Amino acid sequence: MNPNKGTSESQPMGRDVTNSVSRSVKWAVEYADEPGSMVAEVAGGAARGAVRAGYDLSFVGRNVMLGVLRGAVGADVSVVNLVRIASRAFASDVAENGGDVEEAARGLTHGAIAGGSESGIPPGHAASAVAQGVLDAADALGPSETERAAAVVTEVFQRRQGGGRKR
Repeated sequence: MNPNKGTSESQPMGRDVTNSVSRSVKWAVEYADEPGSMVAEVAGGAARGAVRAGYDLSFVGRNVMLGVLRGAVGADVSVVNLVRIASRAFASDVAENGGDVEEAARGLTHGAIAGGSESGIPPGHAASAVAQGVLDAADALGPSETERAAAVVTEVFQRRQGGGRKR
């Protein structure tokens, strides 16, 4: 199965990704000494698997970010920092495995804004954390890919706010 946005096959897989990531993050913030490291490993592992399987990176990135935010709800950690950490890991691993970082950034941003709204995080803070994570991944991405991915984050945020042009 190769899920694409909007297909009936993709919805159960999206819920599975979100729920799996959410459980892992919930465990990390409750029990791990370094929850950020564990969140990075979960997000990076999802990215590696998605690239290798040929899955839609926007779709997977969105569901990974929803899982990060849902898993961190009510935790005694900076949720915005976990969004940044997960975004960095996801973008880095996508780049290192030859995936489309712009599509990954697009999905991460949509997930951060949607999940942030559910978690009480303002959309601008959620999108900003994704952008910072993408910038933190610059070593893996390279300058032009970093710039394009950061521009995608801005585009998605502006479009979700009712401004900007559709792609």
